[in-house]
Amino acid sequence: MSLPEKAFPVSWDQFHRDARALAWRLAGASKGQWKAIVCITRGGLVPAAIISRELGIRVIETVCVASYHDYT
Repeated sequence: MSLPEKAFPVSWDQFHRDARALAWRLAGASKGQWKAIVCITRGGLVPAAIISRELGIRVIETVCVASYHDYT
């Protein structure tokens, strides 16, 4: 099975590094004022968990996205 042309494989290490880098940028922009995170449940929970841990945020709200297209 070949990857679709738009696929961009990312290693766990790179993914974790990028999520932490985003958290650090958000921390610098807010001066500690973030109270919660809103994430999309189709793939957004893991980065939200990393970012929330880095920023010391305990509240994570979710938005569920459903697609009814057949992408096979």
